[in-house]
Amino acid sequence: MRHLLRIVAFSLLLPLAAFAQAPDAFNNFAHLPGTETQPLGQLGHVEQRGQGPIDVILIPGAAFGWQVFEAFMDEHRAYFTMYAVTLPGYGGTPPPPMSPREDFTEPIWLDAVDEALARLIEEEGLEQPVVVGHHLQGTYHALQLGLKYPDRVRAVVTVAGEPSRVLTRQSRRATMTPEARAENVRTQWQPFFETVSVERWKQGQYAAGFYSTDSLRGQILWDEAAAVPVPTQVHYFLEYMNQDVTPTLPNLSVPALAILPISPRLQGSRSEAFRRVATPVWTQDGAVPIRVAFVPNSGAFVMHDQPGLFHTLLCDFIYTLD
Repeated sequence: MRHLLRIVAFSLLLPLAAFAQAPDAFNNFAHLPGTETQPLGQLGHVEQRGQGPIDVILIPGAAFGWQVFEAFMDEHRAYFTMYAVTLPGYGGTPPPPMSPREDFTEPIWLDAVDEALARLIEEEGLEQPVVVGHHLQGTYHALQLGLKYPDRVRAVVTVAGEPSRVLTRQSRRATMTPEARAENVRTQWQPFFETVSVERWKQGQYAAGFYSTDSLRGQILWDEAAAVPVPTQVHYFLEYMNQDVTPTLPNLSVPALAILPISPRLQGSRSEAFRRVATPVWTQDGAVPIRVAFVPNSGAFVMHDQPGLFHTLLCDFIYTLD
């Protein structure tokens, strides 16, 4: 079990570890010359499809646009009325403006996205939507909506996500204090990301096989993430690295489901061991009212690799809500 924990922690750290090289002279705390920006607090895009009786908000993870949910939306028009969003700066949309800052402990961009999503619910007159957040940042925003606005949200679903980012191999997320997390980001990751080159940033991205078990689909997703300018990704990522939702998860009062993919590399006893390790991360030994479901033979984009099982898990959860 200890060996498996080290494997899981190391796999989560791979995208970070690949960055750990000497940086070149870049300034990623400023937008590239000529970058068009939009006011803080706006969404990059909102795509509405479907006329079903249940409202659903779909939030892609970093650094993807609404299109990653397009096939799902087209197949579920009769089930849901769906609003897939693109966060500002992703999918070719203008990012928010940069502002001078000493560190990234204050989630300025992340909070603005939460507020924009809350306004979307109000302005569209959505009736307690189910919020589905995918991978990293999408998961974060889905959980935040459930925690901040439990009266406006019916339920939360996270897909291939995590309550917080593992920053060091020696520290598990549940035992890293906010102060230690902030210090780690400020002293180790912030200086590096400030000057990391485009080439080295791409070296540190997840491999295409992480996104999908289909090599062509995985490469397309990799290319989409790589197309987002590095300063935009750096700004979001540093804010995200500072956040840890774990301590507040017991306060989640709306129904929640965490859908976790199991890589095809994990078979038999390794798959079962992964389930035993991953479940307590979310449930905290029963302290968190969240269901955990696993999707075998899938990359992070579960809705692409295993659409039938994803549909079943999601619909079974939604249609059993009070």
